[in-house]
Amino acid sequence: MRHLILHIGSHKTGTTALQQWLGGNAAILASRGLGYLRAGGEPHAHRLLSQVDPERSLPGGHRVHNPQKFAEALSELPQDTVVVSSENFSFFLDPETIKTLADTVKPMFDKVSVVCYLRRQDRQAASHHMEGARADRRTEWELWGHGFKALPERNSYQPLYLNYFNRMKMWADQFGAESLVVRVFDRNHLVNGDIVADFTQVMGIDRTDCTKSKDVNTSLDRVKSRMGHMANVIGGREILTRTLLVSTKNTEALLRPTKAEARAFLAPYRASNAQLNAWLKVNDLPELFPDDFDDLPDVAPSDWTDEEFTRAMRGAITTLARMTHETAMPTYADLRAAAQALAQTEPHRALRLVEAALAQRPKAKVMWAMQAELEAFIKSGRASPLTDYSDADED
Repeated sequence: MRHLILHIGSHKTGTTALQQWLGGNAAILASRGLGYLRAGGEPHAHRLLSQVDPERSLPGGHRVHNPQKFAEALSELPQDTVVVSSENFSFFLDPETIKTLADTVKPMFDKVSVVCYLRRQDRQAASHHMEGARADRRTEWELWGHGFKALPERNSYQPLYLNYFNRMKMWADQFGAESLVVRVFDRNHLVNGDIVADFTQVMGIDRTDCTKSKDVNTSLDRVKSRMGHMANVIGGREILTRTLLVSTKNTEALLRPTKAEARAFLAPYRASNAQLNAWLKVNDLPELFPDDFDDLPDVAPSDWTDEEFTRAMRGAITTLARMTHETAMPTYADLRAAAQALAQTEPHRALRLVEAALAQRPKAKVMWAMQAELEAFIKSGRASPLTDYSDADED
């Protein structure tokens, strides 16, 4: 019997750690009859999925980009059990996208298990909102915005993602409620407090002799989170946000909501959480998740400390220096050296570089000589190394 295990997330529930463990142990797992789908050389299936609307992520969400290629990728795994993992399945917000997925995989497998880890909504939103401070996280930007508080401002899209009963119902409609394996992502509710141990035990996967899991995808602290959101709002350039985050030291001082803020954010979802647990009987908690806010502050932390402000300024100044250097226009010497290097293999491009150098130094005799040589090469169709002009007068 062929069994497909679809691990659909959710985001910020240890998915990266699980995917890296599965990818890193793919060979030994394959020898035991478990195939793991990796797309584009990555330890997950993200690249097989895409936005429904290329212009914006919401409300359409994501889908299988090409069902035929998805099926072909699955068919290359001959094992009886196959695991496919991508938290972006949690962005399948339209029933039709799930139906297309079901129509693609059901003829290929005798059994499908849809595994989903869920995090209490206030914790999910706070953590996922922080991810939106990173570069190129467009769905997170639309879902949570770029506010500087721990919890995002509410918008009409968030219930599409945070109403877990509705989301799980869409998957059950296509795969059957019996296919759903819903787990609460809480260290006290996971096997050994670890996502890999929990997933493998629940799904009956033998971990003997496999490498251990590692903590990855470290959360941004409250300084880096705010700086990343600000960079995304102001710049909208991936390189700017990436450089800023790399240039700023991280700490364990996370941006956290107060107890009252977390309770208020959770309130609209309590009923649907209870409805989901009554339906699937995930655990014996009335509302699915522990009603515990003890780790959160009673009062919001004060503004940045002197240390945090200094760290933010150092990161910003370092980023400015790096970006200024990396985006500076090529110098005359850069253009001359590049033209010399490309002359034999790509004379047309070398000629363009020479012309750009002449725009900087119109009287450079060396560049006029190089231009004549390159034009002759191109006309004859026989390129060769340029004459060595290292001792020639520039002007």
